[in-house]
Amino acid sequence: MELLKLSKEEIKDLDLTKSREMETEIRRQLVGMRMAVYTEEKREVAVKRALRRQLARVLTFRRAKEIIGAR
Repeated sequence: MELLKLSKEEIKDLDLTKSREMETEIRRQLVGMRMAVYTEEKREVAVKRALRRQLARVLTFRRAKEIIGAR
């Protein structure tokens, strides 16, 4: 699953377990990118920014589902 190519609608349709898996994978990639900075590998600022945005979308939609499900 290409994390950066998912649309908002696709993220919105994910169930809670898939959204948690996606969150974990995005966080894992962000940590890897942070470590690449320390090892002086190439910097991919645009990809990092896009991953952070996807993470925010995943967390937002998951929180909305949790709130709706709690009612």
